[in-house]
Amino acid sequence: MQLQIKGFKWPPFTILDLIILIFFVLLFVLIFYIIHLIYKKRLQKETSWLHVLNFALKNDLSFDEILILKSFFNFLSSKKNLNLIYEKQKFYRTLFIYLEKQKNLSSEIKVKLLDKLFEENNKEVQSRIKSLKDIYLGEICNINFLNEHHLGRVLAIDIEKKEILIRIPRFNTEYIEKGINASLYIYRQNIGGFTISGNIKKFGDEYIEFNHDGSEIIMNREYYLMTDKKIIFELIPWPRIKENEIEELKKTYPLYSPPGNNNKVTIEKPDVNIVNGITEKISERAIGFYFKDKNDIDNYKIAPKNIWEINLQLPDNFLFTCRGRIIAPHLIHIARDPDLYFFRYIDLTEEMHNKLFNYIKENNPKRELLY
Repeated sequence: MQLQIKGFKWPPFTILDLIILIFFVLLFVLIFYIIHLIYKKRLQKETSWLHVLNFALKNDLSFDEILILKSFFNFLSSKKNLNLIYEKQKFYRTLFIYLEKQKNLSSEIKVKLLDKLFEENNKEVQSRIKSLKDIYLGEICNINFLNEHHLGRVLAIDIEKKEILIRIPRFNTEYIEKGINASLYIYRQNIGGFTISGNIKKFGDEYIEFNHDGSEIIMNREYYLMTDKKIIFELIPWPRIKENEIEELKKTYPLYSPPGNNNKVTIEKPDVNIVNGITEKISERAIGFYFKDKNDIDNYKIAPKNIWEINLQLPDNFLFTCRGRIIAPHLIHIARDPDLYFFRYIDLTEEMHNKLFNYIKENNPKRELLY
């Protein structure tokens, strides 16, 4: 028996139906294409940002500096930010103009950001700025005056007249006058920031002539340097007490008696024997070392209050010497090596510091990480 549905007839397919069908197919294809373009554009932007981020991380940008760079990246049009990393000069100019307009950012962070990303002369460790002769042409800087700060580059330096010519793109001379106090900020990536005080001698379209007042250049350290060099050195308890000095010490300090004499109250003073150590890390602030003979740890009272004198032979027959305190690893909560002791300087002279700094700088320097 065959079942039939009465009254139903498939409507005829007309030209209008074909047009509507084609319209919806094209609309679907168009929507799919637009979604694909949006996704592709977003993917390209994310890929481009990853290149920029990788470039930033390679140049040791901090988290805050990366956030500023991200805001700058989002500010750019898609066409510009896609090729940003491949056009360094354009990258620099665009970022320079962007930072100059960001009045809410400090002058220091602007200079640091530009210096870390584009200052090729600062990729290696540079010397500290002690005078104008240590500043090089083309160095990125920031000049501050009347609560204004402007990014610029050093064009010329006259050491005798203590004058620095600074180029400042798009500089507005409306709110400036000769003779007003100003300060110049320069950043060295592996050392820190430097502030030079003075006044504005001349100015014009896109330039300022800065006159240093001769005062000391102030250095603001962000971190210190160290090197992983192994050198045998001497540690001598201080003060050095000789046998013939004991009687004199008894007269001066009645309570004093030599170590081992229990008949009187003893003012603890270490023996005069020389202890040898081997450096593991040499930094501007301390030395990480191992005792050459571990028995010395038991033979001597290694206490933070005791003072020691170090003799460390550096190249060019220079003897690095100063006084300091030994810090045992058990006193450092984050110490990783239970045998690594630290000698922290307490009376380092400028000469000794300069020699030590130059030695570190010439021997694979890195950011200080002692513990």
